[in-house]
Amino acid sequence: RRRRRIAAQLHACLRSSDPFDVEYRMRHKHGHDLWFRDRGYFIMTVDGGRSMIGMLTDITAAKESAEALWQLYATESSLELKREILHNMRFTTQRDRLLQIARTDGNSDLRRAAVQGLVLDRTPQATDLLLGLYRNEKDPAVKRQILDHLIGTSSAATLVQLARQETDPAVRKRLVERLSTMK
Repeated sequence: RRRRRIAAQLHACLRSSDPFDVEYRMRHKHGHDLWFRDRGYFIMTVDGGRSMIGMLTDITAAKESAEALWQLYATESSLELKREILHNMRFTTQRDRLLQIARTDGNSDLRRAAVQGLVLDRTPQATDLLLGLYRNEKDPAVKRQILDHLIGTSSAATLVQLARQETDPAVRKRLVERLSTMK
């Protein structure tokens, strides 16, 4: 199932010329798992074909570190230590865990720390996750944090989509102002 998802993502990028950024696991011949991050894009060649330019990175150590941080976060009761764990987790490849915390943690400080991790990610996938979080967030401070990031980094199409869905006139005005300054 995972292979089909990755293959579908690569084919979609091939058709659209959008960049791709995928993570996947492979089983080593000695039985242990290795994790890779594959990033790149497709270009048109002189003869009209397509060629891939990218980078494949072994992220096994980062995945293992992130998993250890997640285990510690899940069992920790100290709010201060949880904040520190989230601060360190944002430098790992744990987008799904940060999203889980941002969506469900009852403490708005911890949700803001998880959102900050997603903000620093700066990938199209993280932006999509932040859009979803923005739509469902109730805490005004967390919502403002997400909005500030989206206004500063999103494409015009994303901002138009956000403006159409936004009901707050002040936020719509900010979005329109940003759209009018984009070149």
